[in-house]
Amino acid sequence: MLAICVFGAIRADAQEGSESGVDFIGIYAPPVFDGGGPPRRRPDVLPLSDEGRQAVADYDPILDNPRIQDDCALESMPRLLWTGNPIEFRQGEGDTLIIHYERGNTIRSIFMSGAAAPGDHPNSHLGYSVGRWEGDVLMIDTTHMLGLHLSGGAEPLSLEARVTERYWREPGSMDLQLELEIDDPVYYTEVFNMGREFIWAPDEEIREWVCVDFGDSTAPPDIDEMIRMLEDL
Repeated sequence: MLAICVFGAIRADAQEGSESGVDFIGIYAPPVFDGGGPPRRRPDVLPLSDEGRQAVADYDPILDNPRIQDDCALESMPRLLWTGNPIEFRQGEGDTLIIHYERGNTIRSIFMSGAAAPGDHPNSHLGYSVGRWEGDVLMIDTTHMLGLHLSGGAEPLSLEARVTERYWREPGSMDLQLELEIDDPVYYTEVFNMGREFIWAPDEEIREWVCVDFGDSTAPPDIDEMIRMLEDL
């Protein structure tokens, strides 16, 4: 099993950008894509462990996908990283970098002080994210996730998973490249990478996210309520 180093503390005055002055503040949009989400780089075959293969076999897209019954379900890491909607990097309070995803109006707080999560920190949909700059590359290390899904529903993620995001720009470009390293000793036999691109879009805006909760999928649908919700959209 390959190891991912634990990020050390960095200067609190460096959170906005790298030492050379590079920062990623601004809005980005997905590249043009034809359904199924924006293009992403991934292994042809995921290195599933025996537990991982069992989790894939047990996955029920009707019962285990929260979007089937609730379009307003909270977004989760790292599945959120494959969104086909705009995102915005902006400076938060103190040593915090904010990433605002239009999808679900989701706000991630990245702690640039390098402070590790407290020992009793609870797991959550977005986990606990610590960032730092390595040259002009922004590194974000996330733990304490809920252990839901990697991207598609049948790609499991355990509570022990750690994901490391690596953001950079190619020379002469304002677009943002993302490489994601997944270290999950429960469901995968080795560390592996996935990736995608975000397009610089300074004229774009983060719009209000509108969703519809159709209620419990096991209960009979309330047709009148569904009509009312659709009329309100």
